Amino acid sequence: MEQDLWNELYEVDSEHFGTARSDFAVKCSKKMKALGLNRILDIGCGYGRDSIFFGKEGFRVDAMDYSLRALAILRERISIASVQKNIEAIQHDIRKGIPFDTFHFDAIYSCLLFPVGFTVSQIEYAFSEIRRVLRVGGLFLACVRIDVRGFFDERFLRSRLNTFSIESLIAEDISVGSYNFHVINFVARKGERDGSN
Repeated sequence: MEQDLWNELYEVDSEHFGTARSDFAVKCSKKMKALGLNRILDIGCGYGRDSIFFGKEGFRVDAMDYSLRALAILRERISIASVQKNIEAIQHDIRKGIPFDTFHFDAIYSCLLFPVGFTVSQIEYAFSEIRRVLRVGGLFLACVRIDVRGFFDERFLRSRLNTFSIESLIAEDISVGSYNFHVINFVARKGERDGSN
């Protein structure tokens, strides 16, 4: 089971991807602050490199991952960083939906979650759930890998984000811990079209 693999990985190396916040998180923080967005869902947060950063920046963060070991590490880091009032750690598999009400969040953030371990239909369902829980005018901000699945490229992303207004979509190479990834960073805004979800 994939969850067991992540639990084992974090058990062996609790800082597998390093401890520093991502450059993408810094850019997203500036954008969200400029727009007055505060309530964030960080999906696939792992052990919280970016969740901790957002909490320190004053955002209200629901940090969601399905690895129990990653979340145990995150809870320890939340306590050490004294950001308990800003971050809630939640164990959940996004492939089963998002356990929050419609229009609940100002922003949905994800760094390096997609497309690893997802089928096309699971990605489409996750994106529809992301749209559902975002308020109108809210942002979906994600850094996604395009070096692991042949189907997952700019064209695929644009077609799956067609219910959003894409504000930026940039391909680049990044370093995370000891890894190098080819990614697309995007910012997409939820408009009023089909505002019921």
